[in-house]
Amino acid sequence: MKIKNFKNVDAMFSQCVNVIRETLNKNTIISIGFSGGKTPIKLFKMLALAPLHWERIHIFLVDERNVPLNHMDSNYYNLKINLLDKIHIPKKNIHHIYYFENPKDSQTLYEKNLKEFFKKNISFDIIFLGMGSDGHTASLFSKEDLNKKEVVVTTSSPNHSHNRISLGIDTINNSKRNILLLTRDKIPTFENINSSNKPITYVKHLEVFIEL
Repeated sequence: MKIKNFKNVDAMFSQCVNVIRETLNKNTIISIGFSGGKTPIKLFKMLALAPLHWERIHIFLVDERNVPLNHMDSNYYNLKINLLDKIHIPKKNIHHIYYFENPKDSQTLYEKNLKEFFKKNISFDIIFLGMGSDGHTASLFSKEDLNKKEVVVTTSSPNHSHNRISLGIDTINNSKRNILLLTRDKIPTFENINSSNKPITYVKHLEVFIEL
């Protein structure tokens, strides 16, 4: 685990922009997975102002709530209003999770779309992860969720709203880079994760960006 400390969220998210820029310098096309939640919203706004070659970037969701795409709780909706609506990116480069009343249908279609894009090896260039105050990451809440072997899984939790669709832990661990973004309010949870057996501890080759 690599840990990098930042004096504030602006510095932390500026480094995220740098990571994307550096990855673009090394690759013709790159794939990025963005998690939901409140943490990445400011990152989206910063990215919207960054001079990046968006035609070479493919954007995916790490997880989604099983709600219509125009619902305020939708991760795609937050990504759209804070980033996608503000940049020039080809429609084919945006890979959201489609809403169906049955989340299994959303799971099936997203897995199909991932396999079509990545071919045999589903390996993102970068995945930006968050962590809940309960130690969950993506929408993986329990040991049962972590034991699921599908590329994309469906999950739920009595402590969180809506059924979820999420990349499976094996898919996340096959990413070239997994970067966990932590604001200072999450530091107490993070300090205790090694002994907690929380979902975040199952993410491999984790880079942690922390706002101090």
